[in-house]
Amino acid sequence: MKALLNRIIYSLITSCFVITLSAQTSITFKQLFQTGDMTPYIGQTLQLTDTLHLNGWGSQPRYMWVSDHRIQNSCEQGDNPRRAYSFSLTDNSISDYKRLGTKLAGVTMKVTTAEYATLIGTATYLNDERPSLHDCIGDYSLKVCGFNVEKFFIGIPGYETKTTKVIEALRNIDADIFGLCEVGEYPSAMYAIANTLNMVLGADIYAAIADNITDSSTVYSRSGFIYKKAKVSPHGDITEASTASIYKKRNIIQAFIENATGEKFVLSMNHFKAKDTTADQSEGTRITNATHLINTLSSIVPNKYEDPDVLIIGDLNSCTGEIPVKMLYEEGYDCLMNIYEPNGYSIVYNRTIERLDHALASATMAAQITGATTFHINTDERSDNSELNMYRSSDHDPVIIGLRLHSDNSGSDDECEGINMTTTFKAGLNPFIQQSVTGYQTWFSDANYGARISGYSGGSNNENVDWLVSPSLNLQDHTSAQLTFSHTINYDSNGKKKEYQSLWISDDYKGDVRAANWEELIIPVYPNGLNWTFISSGNIDIPQRYLKKDVHIAFKYISTSNESNATWQITDLQLKGTCIATSLPTLNSTPYSWICVINKDIIVHSSEANKASLIILYDITGREIQRLEFNTNIRFSVPATGIYLLKVGDEIHKIAVH
Repeated sequence: MKALLNRIIYSLITSCFVITLSAQTSITFKQLFQTGDMTPYIGQTLQLTDTLHLNGWGSQPRYMWVSDHRIQNSCEQGDNPRRAYSFSLTDNSISDYKRLGTKLAGVTMKVTTAEYATLIGTATYLNDERPSLHDCIGDYSLKVCGFNVEKFFIGIPGYETKTTKVIEALRNIDADIFGLCEVGEYPSAMYAIANTLNMVLGADIYAAIADNITDSSTVYSRSGFIYKKAKVSPHGDITEASTASIYKKRNIIQAFIENATGEKFVLSMNHFKAKDTTADQSEGTRITNATHLINTLSSIVPNKYEDPDVLIIGDLNSCTGEIPVKMLYEEGYDCLMNIYEPNGYSIVYNRTIERLDHALASATMAAQITGATTFHINTDERSDNSELNMYRSSDHDPVIIGLRLHSDNSGSDDECEGINMTTTFKAGLNPFIQQSVTGYQTWFSDANYGARISGYSGGSNNENVDWLVSPSLNLQDHTSAQLTFSHTINYDSNGKKKEYQSLWISDDYKGDVRAANWEELIIPVYPNGLNWTFISSGNIDIPQRYLKKDVHIAFKYISTSNESNATWQITDLQLKGTCIATSLPTLNSTPYSWICVINKDIIVHSSEANKASLIILYDITGREIQRLEFNTNIRFSVPATGIYLLKVGDEIHKIAVH
């Protein structure tokens, strides 16, 4: 009897255990790898709640290496790299390779080994479309592209296909200046690119610059420029930055003048030493390349081209955080890709993404950049792509930069208009960028509600620190600036919305929120945190100490794994500013308005001949003090005694307030 009872108890315990396992069909990616691999789940069928990302292929299209995010090379992650897990997922229903970066949702799979699983049924594939146009680079007047075209050599096997691909890429990008590297026989290969591009376009649009370097010792590859003759003109000849051995002709510098404005800038195109198995030695050579470039830009370039506006582009064969690139940061060059595409990439190696192709700008040049982007037409494609189109024209993605050139003392003859930035975030986060410090959840654009983020995902609360950072905001010559937006917060059951959903400002942000100094801007009005009702934030004044500077504002979101996490939604953002007049207007000799000053009051009566709708008051330096609308009569006060200029319609009056 006792033995029978023991068997019954054992049977009940065993069946309960089996029921528990079979019921666990839904699982997060974090749970899947809580022991380091999938060993605990071998033989089980699991439904993943997370969206997966395709990071690499196997020998056939159905074999895919996937993870819960696009895995960065460790050299991009600084001192605290994020531990990454991935596994091979077999989908027997597909016959074509999906692009890297494709997302898989609704995955149910059977785990076969610690690293392998097979898809059960079908998954939903997202974001696998090829880009046909590059992303926005702002309101530019010139477009510059840096592009490693990967062994463009005349006459080698596959030259015709290679030429078609490269030309199609250049035609689509439509840059005013291309800086190209890994170009073979020079200048004949550069001439071939320019001439073929012109033939495809059906007009004599582009020209190649023949360098003045006569040494023919380097035949493997060189760097060069082609440019639109109608848009820019070369100024001076090419300067060589690196003269060591085979690195002659790969790091070159050329000044260009924009034909429409007469403004000039200096363009540095580079191809640093490639990475190889002798990592220490190749890193040393890249450091030498960076040293030569820095020395040349600081010594020869200012005197030769007489312009401080320097844009550095090219394949530096160094990640964002490696020494050669850091050397350029330390010399005062801003990393544009950190600003416009943080955590971006230009190449895929061993299933990880990294940035080897860069764009950096001197301080004066950075103020003239309208945007920068990477055109992902190559690295997410199979290397054996032989289609006659631009996809996989190289093993690197081109980097594209927008410029709007102006004089270093621009504005001295024009009246400042004041900043005016508006966005709903419903068509995308642009011009803001999201930057994640901790966690998998990020800011995203909702077509109905604007910018949105929540740390609650997959049925659990998650730890996150995420920023939504504005573009550089030029508040130079401003007397005031004010920010407003609408927002809603829901599920704020811990009552920490003012701590976990906040607004900040920085005047030294360079692309990494952790490296910048931030000051909190108090949001006057918060939602009650318990519903989806949008309310106005109230007016938020930018502190005076941040005026006359380039600044960034940012929304910061925090969530934790042990608290209920709120959802924050933001829309209808507007930043408006009033700025100083940058020049003194000219006094009129025949005024049509009558002006009277009583104490600190100014009375204006305008005749029928000058029915003005606008009055602008300037102090004696030309700084705008007040702007008022009126018809023919108005009375208003000034803040202090002194000499003022008063613009009434088209007239200018000089007045003294005692």
